[in-house]
Amino acid sequence: MAKAGKSTPRDFKHRWRASLIRGTPARYLGHVHAKDEATAIEKAAEEFEVPDTLRDRIIVAIDSWKL
Repeated sequence: MAKAGKSTPRDFKHRWRASLIRGTPARYLGHVHAKDEATAIEKAAEEFEVPDTLRDRIIVAIDSWKL
């Protein structure tokens, strides 16, 4: 039998849970897929149309679910 050729590693992305801190409790925005925390915050701001004045109030955490 022939050996399978080596494949290149794909870019692994985590699933991040994004929330917006505007009061107690924080408002849940949704999930985004990104490589790191900074990218996840940028994607959440764009995807959920958060105004520039509130972008520093977005928090993200890795979701326990894996791709």
